[in-house]
Amino acid sequence: MSDSMIRDYKAEVISVYERLDSLVRELDSSDHLKEIQDIRSETDRSEPSLMFYGIYNAGKSSLLNAIFGKTVASVNDIPETHKITRYQWRRYTLVDTPGLNGPIEDEQITIPEVKKNDVIMFVIDDSDNFDSDVITKKIIEILEAGKPCIIVINTKNKSEADHILGIKNKMSENIRSLSPVAQNYEFVSVDAVSALKAKLEDKAKLLEHSNIKELEYCISKKLASASSVTMLRVPLEMTIALCDKILRELEDGIDRDDIKRLSKLEQNLFHCKENIGKEFSVALHHTVSRYGEQIYQQISMSGKMSLSEEACEAEIRELGKKYMERFAKESDCTVGQFVAMCRMELSLADVPGEMPADRWDRKLPASQVPTKDGIDVLLDSLETMSWGGAITSFLAGTTSTFLLPIPIIVGALKTLKKWIFGEGQQELPDVDEWNRQQEEYAQKRQLALRQVQNQISIQMGAFEEKIKKAFLDQLETVYEKGKADIDEKLREREGRNSERMRQQDKVLQIKSDAELLLERICGRQY
Repeated sequence: MSDSMIRDYKAEVISVYERLDSLVRELDSSDHLKEIQDIRSETDRSEPSLMFYGIYNAGKSSLLNAIFGKTVASVNDIPETHKITRYQWRRYTLVDTPGLNGPIEDEQITIPEVKKNDVIMFVIDDSDNFDSDVITKKIIEILEAGKPCIIVINTKNKSEADHILGIKNKMSENIRSLSPVAQNYEFVSVDAVSALKAKLEDKAKLLEHSNIKELEYCISKKLASASSVTMLRVPLEMTIALCDKILRELEDGIDRDDIKRLSKLEQNLFHCKENIGKEFSVALHHTVSRYGEQIYQQISMSGKMSLSEEACEAEIRELGKKYMERFAKESDCTVGQFVAMCRMELSLADVPGEMPADRWDRKLPASQVPTKDGIDVLLDSLETMSWGGAITSFLAGTTSTFLLPIPIIVGALKTLKKWIFGEGQQELPDVDEWNRQQEEYAQKRQLALRQVQNQISIQMGAFEEKIKKAFLDQLETVYEKGKADIDEKLREREGRNSERMRQQDKVLQIKSDAELLLERICGRQY
């Protein structure tokens, strides 16, 4: 492959991670800047690297010392490697990592290194630890990551060849049984302690017997096969992994559940308003109907109205206040449940800034609770209705009708008195005429009462509608204020979600380009 093609691939990889770098900065995600820097470093790397991996005390440090022919790493029964250490060997980089079965912190810094290196050397010893499921699964993870693997058996116990062969066969069987992954690995058995001694003391036979030369050849062969193009696989895989991480974070940041809860809250607020409005209307109707009945009874019995206008006005005021306060209370319950559920600021008051956490369980904001001024708006609208004028207006044309029977009776009594006491020679009134007149006046009275009842019904109906409209208008005003603030929250979250989804699309495109580039590189490799 020509150098120009290698440079073209490298330029494409650089373009991909630079786009990701730009997006990370747009997200103001400083946590990922270090990962971006690592990708940059891997892209700029000109020589392949090999990672030392394995369980504690298997002999990783001893192997490093044997390869270099001197002590470069500390050897101790107590694990001492708790960081990533890099060594330059020939023209390659050897990377030492913490042991596999150590503290969780060690494993957390070791696992990401698998993706960063071109060849993985997994070190075990000739004890029975090789048959562990943990070891087999870790080797499978390396193979599934597409990394060539050298499984080194450090013969600390000076095992015979048959035992070493048994370890190789058993491990191969374990790998095949757990995964169909490509078997891109090979075994090398080495006596690391004898190898270092042989190099330090210049003992050729001991060096040959230690098998360190075969391991060095295997390492060189694997690293040499990692060309400059295939080395770009590492930064591409790191880019894809970072894209996946950012996508998860963006998905977690999308407030789909909050939007559902806000929409539900808005529905609950509407239903609360509707129910309160209906209940007030029913209660008002009963109250006004009772007034109408009392007025009718008073007029029909005595010909005049004695119902207290002040008492009626006070009762209507209390009725409006009662139901407005009920709306405030039930709305507060609705909002309180929502806030407790999603633990977020949701203020129905028109106030700047966020509601502090210590107000999550308080009552509705002041502007939402019907205040004295708010109630007065309702009551002032009632005061504009001429209660007395309304009553007087429909009594004005009917009072004389109710008084007609009185002078007739008085006149009749005067005639009867004169006849009894002999004052004048007047005849007794005609009884039939008397009865006819009484019946006529009774009919007129019933007709007048029906007219009065109709007038009462009309006037009280109009009065009821004015009261109801005044209350419902005030209720609607309070409701619209709460709805407007919920809508504002919805728009804010939907806008934030839209931005998150736009960023998701950008990350997905970067990931897709990296995957396509990785496929092209692997296709050329294989």
